[in-house]
Amino acid sequence: MQKTTNDQGNPDTAKNQNAEATKTYTCSMHPEVVSDKPGKCPKCGMELIEKNS
Repeated sequence: MQKTTNDQGNPDTAKNQNAEATKTYTCSMHPEVVSDKPGKCPKCGMELIEKNS
């Protein structure tokens, strides 16, 4: 009998998916600018950086 597994039963997979979903990005010069994806600051055009939570 072959045993199969899926990602739903793996708690590490769930943690990684939640970590991806909660990433936020901000501008180093304008911390009030917050985004859920990387990009450029609408105020100054600098690249948004990943915010440490």
